[in-house]
Amino acid sequence: LGSPNYLNGIVATADRSALLVSDQAQDALWRVDLDTAAATAVELVDSQLCADGLALLEPGLLIGVSNRGESRDDAVFFVSTVRSDDGWATARVTREHVDPRWTVPTTLAVVDDRVLVVEAQLWSRPEPRLPFRVLDVGSAAETPRVVTLPAPLNCVAVLPDGRIVTAGATGKVYFLSATGDL
Repeated sequence: LGSPNYLNGIVATADRSALLVSDQAQDALWRVDLDTAAATAVELVDSQLCADGLALLEPGLLIGVSNRGESRDDAVFFVSTVRSDDGWATARVTREHVDPRWTVPTTLAVVDDRVLVVEAQLWSRPEPRLPFRVLDVGSAAETPRVVTLPAPLNCVAVLPDGRIVTAGATGKVYFLSATGDL
C-alpha cells in the first residue's frame, strides 16, 4: 500500500489513542496514531472493506458503509462488520449486510442500538430522486424505518443529547430528535 489518498470514514478508537480511517481507492483501513501522527495500514485478513462512512461499536468492533463496483450499473452497497482482536493491527470483515433498496449510502451513525444509514444518491446526477433518506436499519432482521428529507445528504452525526444532525450539498443542516422526527 502507498500512503493514504482517498480518505472517507474516520472514527476514534475506544481508547482515543488513534483514528481509524478508511481509504476507498486502495480498499484499505489506516490506523493513525494521535501522538505521532504515523499512519499504519491495518492488515485486512482475507477481507475487502471498501468503506465510506465508519462507526465504532465497541473497542474491537467497527461497522462501515461499503461499496464495490465500477459504475452505477454494477455497484453493490452494504454495511460491513469488521472485527479486530489486536488493537487494529489486523482486522477481518465478519459480515456484509446488503440491501438492494439502498441508493448510494455514504455514511452511517449509531444511536443507542440503531444504525442510521445516509443515502447520498451521488450517482443520481443531474436529477436526484426526492426524497433523500436516512434509513434506520436497526438490526438486519428489522425493516428499515425511513426518515425523508427534502435535500441531498452526505453526512450524519449524533450529538451528545441524542439528537441526530445531517447535512448535504445544499448547505442545509437538519436536526432530528433521537426518535428520528424532524
